[in-house]
Amino acid sequence: MNIFRWRVRWKTSNETAPGKGHFVLTVNSAISGRPLAELVRHDGAGEGLADVNDDPRLYHMVIDSNDIDWTVTVEEPIVTGGQ
Repeated sequence: MNIFRWRVRWKTSNETAPGKGHFVLTVNSAISGRPLAELVRHDGAGEGLADVNDDPRLYHMVIDSNDIDWTVTVEEPIVTGGQ
């Protein structure tokens, strides 16, 4: 069985007022639309990495944010042999 792994780099900045910025990144099924995983829930400025390990399928990301700027980069998937 193959495991489909990919990474998301995210960064939030320029919060409009201290304590007001909110950022949530969710990965959803592109077929059904159902949420598969909440990758990031962060308040304020920050940055990080989130890994996704799942079966190969079509995805889309949903970003819910307010009062903060953000950037997201999705890195190319790596397919590895699973057990």
